[in-house]
Amino acid sequence: MASQEGSKIMVFRPTLEEFANFSIYIRKMEEMGAHRAGVAKVIPPKEWIPRRSYEDVDITIPAPILQVVTGTQGLYQLFNVQKKEMSLSDFKELANSESHKPPTNDPDEIERKYWKNVTFNNPIYAADIPGTIFDKNVQEWNIGNLGTILDLIKQEYGVHIEGVNTPYLYFGMWKASFAWHTEDMDLYSINYLHFGAPKTWYAIPPEHGQRLERLAAGFFPGSFQSCSQFLRHKMTIISPQVLRKFSIPYDKITQEAGQFIITFPYGYHCGFNNGFNCAESTNFASERWIDYGKRAQVCMCKKDTVKICMDVFVKTYQPDQWEEYMKSKQKDNTDSDDDDEEEQQIEASEKRKEMTDKSRRKTKSKIIHLDDDMPLSKLKEALLAKNRKFLLPGKSAASKRQPIVTKSFTLPSSAGRRKKMEETKPEKGHKRTELHSSRSNKSLVSILSGLWHKQLPNFEMEQAFNIVFSQLGAHCSVCNYFSELEGPFQRDILTHLREKLHQPLSSLIAGLADVTYATHSVPRVPEICFMSDDSSPESMSSWLDIMFTTDTASPLLRCEACQVLVHASCYGVSNIPSDGGWRCQRCSQQDHTAVQTSYCSLCTLGGGALKRTTDNRWAHVGCAVAVPEVIFVDVNLRETINTNQVSSARKKLKCYYCRSRLQSSGKDQGACVQCCAGKCAVSYHVTCFVMAGFGLEASDWPQPTETYCDRHQKSRTKGKQRDFSVIHSGESVVAKHKNGRFYHGVVRDTTSEEYYVVSFDDGTYCDNLPPSDIASHDSTRGDIPVGSKVQVKWGDDQDLFMARVTGRRISVTYQVEFEDDSWLNVRREDVYKANEELPLKVQQRLSSATERANLSYWDDIPEHNAKRPRKQNPRFLE
Repeated sequence: MASQEGSKIMVFRPTLEEFANFSIYIRKMEEMGAHRAGVAKVIPPKEWIPRRSYEDVDITIPAPILQVVTGTQGLYQLFNVQKKEMSLSDFKELANSESHKPPTNDPDEIERKYWKNVTFNNPIYAADIPGTIFDKNVQEWNIGNLGTILDLIKQEYGVHIEGVNTPYLYFGMWKASFAWHTEDMDLYSINYLHFGAPKTWYAIPPEHGQRLERLAAGFFPGSFQSCSQFLRHKMTIISPQVLRKFSIPYDKITQEAGQFIITFPYGYHCGFNNGFNCAESTNFASERWIDYGKRAQVCMCKKDTVKICMDVFVKTYQPDQWEEYMKSKQKDNTDSDDDDEEEQQIEASEKRKEMTDKSRRKTKSKIIHLDDDMPLSKLKEALLAKNRKFLLPGKSAASKRQPIVTKSFTLPSSAGRRKKMEETKPEKGHKRTELHSSRSNKSLVSILSGLWHKQLPNFEMEQAFNIVFSQLGAHCSVCNYFSELEGPFQRDILTHLREKLHQPLSSLIAGLADVTYATHSVPRVPEICFMSDDSSPESMSSWLDIMFTTDTASPLLRCEACQVLVHASCYGVSNIPSDGGWRCQRCSQQDHTAVQTSYCSLCTLGGGALKRTTDNRWAHVGCAVAVPEVIFVDVNLRETINTNQVSSARKKLKCYYCRSRLQSSGKDQGACVQCCAGKCAVSYHVTCFVMAGFGLEASDWPQPTETYCDRHQKSRTKGKQRDFSVIHSGESVVAKHKNGRFYHGVVRDTTSEEYYVVSFDDGTYCDNLPPSDIASHDSTRGDIPVGSKVQVKWGDDQDLFMARVTGRRISVTYQVEFEDDSWLNVRREDVYKANEELPLKVQQRLSSATERANLSYWDDIPEHNAKRPRKQNPRFLE
């Protein structure tokens, strides 16, 4: 395949004698260079029998997952939807059914059909089932008892990490896939295929693993910005064709029944099942892994991330490096207050693991729980609503979401429908918001007076705007279209423009000498944003290769005429003048009148970084990036913007911010984009949207930019913005009943409890630890600061364990009296004030009275006097 010589996947056929010692043979394989490919196949000797018979295998699959794959052109994302429990016989029947019947062609044809139909006919994968089906008397290569140095975790500390140092079972069917990933903590892994159809594996040599990471970050910038280790979510699938185009070496191999696959530290691998089969897998370690484990990066966006303290391994197998290792740990701890402190000792026990339901399990990917009977047409819509980005600790809840499908936008099909939509009265509870938005829109129009297309050309105002706009954020006129990478777009642009924009131009230009910007900075615009939906990933391979292999910082250039400030990479400047006398494409025109009358054809505002279009007009680079149908003919130079594919329906959309003042103008109104939240039809010009204080958000291929209207910006952060102020006794509320519905009631009493969130040294955590269980805490000295090391009492024996405080929360419970006179203790998050705006899910579950199914049985029995008297039968009278 595309693999370089020396990194081909090797196949080993050990003798029964060589097969006797697992660790020694793994060392022998590495001496022969097996680890260079990242994966190796081992065919055991014929005399070795792992199980006498598989006929009696009867396992219940507790949580089968439906795999939904979305994407295009070799770049896909995998989403797992948890289904109902099923038996192995039912799963086998489904896997062999006509709808999931695998092809019977040769391996190359099977591979071609997989990649051709990867997004169709979603398979079900029975993955991560704890257990083993090896016979207990099997001594050699028993996945449940490999006897490697990873057993130190279990032997010394009694910690069991399911799937890491205990075996997992996997039952697959045709097209059931596992995405590109390395093992937790970059460990080794072993996979044995007990029976059934083969597995197809792809592997990338460890020395080229970072190239795959850079490639994935380039095509999925939204995922990368939310979590730099997003490949550990096991959701990213990249086809071999794309790897080949980007010159990333890889190799593939087919695993037949009765064969082992070994993956080596930091060896990226992915693959798929060719039909119904059963495999068993776990992780293991060798002394060579210790250096990888010390360098391993972990995903920090989930609490249950697998993290292994390396102290015991360094102390046992690398005692000469102990002092240097401890110094490096201390240095890492002082470099960043946000990074978790490395463990000083591990004192976790199996007792604690069994006593708390908060213990960590090995997580393969994000699981979304939906109704089992939900039709597939509704499934992707539900995924779109449910699948938000994994939140980084301490970050805003408005972090980027994982897109489920290619961005869709709703365009009105008739003027009547648009008119009806616009004339619709605002919903109850939104009147104040609409009034505020109307005033804000008028303020926006007045502040930017002199820049609108309907007004006379005012080049001096555009110069002033470019100077003032360059004082914000990243300074680059294109980068300022995008929100901050660390959180939502929170700059008060209107206030800044109101204070600065209408100052004399001479004072603004003179002020440039007093302000010094860095000559180079890192652009905020992901490179993938300059690609269009219908462009092939390969067309940007040369530019991405340069971006991936060189410093990403780009010089800042200011046009000496219009004063616009841009990154050379954002504007596509290949030859930077040494004398500093640079002019943008607009100001390079010879005709001065043409310079002053050049406006963006995609919005209604002047100024900014403009580039020429194919129809000899102009467009903002930022607008061209955001409008889906607009493409750059020359992606490298950001030139020749093609706007011919913009539909007439899009052009007829009215901007939410400027339509009140510009709707009477006979000029071109540009092209609006729409809110990406579900079926929201709010539309706006890109530049108006940015001037209103919002920003474009980086997402993933194939639609790498998103926007959200004011209403949905708030709904995406409602967890942070909701009013959790104290509710006093006697207040009317809407509260959640034990039957799952919401009812009106009155608060009668309030209780509160304090809890700490702590993480233990073995990577487990507890989020409901009362202060009384912290032995080193003196309640008279106030709260425990976040980051403090404490001793925690755990278990019946009150054993002490070291832990680190990562947070503190107050749990408030209200005693609510409902309309039917029943009383219930309800958590604060399930109680809404009478004047509070109810979320849609609460409105849908709001009832006027408690259902009879939840009333007391004895209350339903009628009184004896209310019964109709029965006439006695004379035959029974004595």
